[in-house]
Amino acid sequence: MIDSRAKNMFFTTFDGTHWFLLPYDFDTANGINNEGALVFDYDLEDTDKVNNENVFNGQESTLWLNIRDAFKSEIYAMYDKLRTSGKFSYEVINTKMNEHQSKCWPEALWNEDAKLKYLDVYLTEGEEYFDMCQGNKRT
Repeated sequence: MIDSRAKNMFFTTFDGTHWFLLPYDFDTANGINNEGALVFDYDLEDTDKVNNENVFNGQESTLWLNIRDAFKSEIYAMYDKLRTSGKFSYEVINTKMNEHQSKCWPEALWNEDAKLKYLDVYLTEGEEYFDMCQGNKRT
């Protein structure tokens, strides 16, 4: 979620007192490119390029580069431990995400999200982003 941390994370509040980080749109998560199209496989790294272009807009982020460089051995060790233990695989992560979404995100919320981001924008501004309206992307 390199892009979400680099360009789509906002401080927000629900009451003017309690603040938290709100990841905005996760437009490059789970195989989605920077234009919202589901075109990538799930196994891209933060250093990968496609057609000589960075996969993630935020992959040149100084903070992200510094974290990766400072904790390189720890990141590799953690990744190796998660993969060899079977806790980090496509199947495990996909199942966890689908289970979480089914508990926390009712269909009405997906509908409201689509209305606000895509239908209302089209009706008020004439901008068409319907190809980005992908629902819950459940597999």
